[in-house]
Amino acid sequence: MAGTIKRTNPGDAANIFVRCMLSDISDLLGGFSKEDLEKTVEYFDYKCPYTGEDISVEYKTGKWVLDHLIPHNRESVGLNLYGNIIVTTKITNAAKAAKSFEDFIRFETKGTEEEKEKRIQKIRNFQKESGYFDKVKNIDEIKELCKKEYDSIQNKLQEHKSDYNRILEIKNTDSAARPKRIFVVNSLDSKTNTSNIVSRNNYRINRMSKSEAISCFRSNGFSVYGNITFSSENDSYGRKFWANPKIDFLENDWWLILNDIDKREIHLFFIPANSLSYRDIYPRSDKPDLIDLQINYNDYSFEDSRSKVCFKKWFKKTLKY
Repeated sequence: MAGTIKRTNPGDAANIFVRCMLSDISDLLGGFSKEDLEKTVEYFDYKCPYTGEDISVEYKTGKWVLDHLIPHNRESVGLNLYGNIIVTTKITNAAKAAKSFEDFIRFETKGTEEEKEKRIQKIRNFQKESGYFDKVKNIDEIKELCKKEYDSIQNKLQEHKSDYNRILEIKNTDSAARPKRIFVVNSLDSKTNTSNIVSRNNYRINRMSKSEAISCFRSNGFSVYGNITFSSENDSYGRKFWANPKIDFLENDWWLILNDIDKREIHLFFIPANSLSYRDIYPRSDKPDLIDLQINYNDYSFEDSRSKVCFKKWFKKTLKY
């Protein structure tokens, strides 16, 4: 139905959890570095491994994406390591989608049969010469663990349905008698420690959403419109500000807001278009159209732990709430 919101399914949550597991395993085995990226491009002579087309211009201008030769999922358990990641273009990556590289090259790329088989063989040689298969051992055990956790997440979500029913029943029966929660965002400035916390009927709310943070900065004279990324400090990622802005943001003016929930501060950054190139940052391995941004907490250089880019140069304002 038009206008409805697509629900998040249990499988979505389980797949994300599995990809996090595979990323952790990859990191323990050394991960995929910038040096590995350069070696990969050089191995294929600055050509797309799939199509054989020259991608040197795309690589120099940062208009490239990464793709896993062995898929990064619970069935195939491909890891983020040298030998399993290649560099291609957005168009080629979208066309390949979930197909095997052999099938994609044979049936959907240009060239003679001999040329296609040469490209396939070069990729296979790359996998072998990289030492990927020597490094990634106990594949069956990793698959078993991924399947176990995938099923566990789905089962856990199913089990919570009784909790949802209980909670909703409580709310439905006594909602009229409950005092209303009121949340007000006040204008902030550097001279006052105005709080957006309102206490009423013994309820205390302490939070800052993206829209409220934007309103606060607009009230202080900043034209925060367009491409905006908001991130709150997150313990789950080792106390980092974690976010996945679209990689296309790099080509446009971009606002970044970091919410320090411990110090009750919001930091504003403005990154002008093309201040960063695609080569300066790390894309998500499973979703190359998104940036894997993990800014260190309590570090006032605001360094991204993945790319080592410091965002301090684009800092504009800190407001307290």
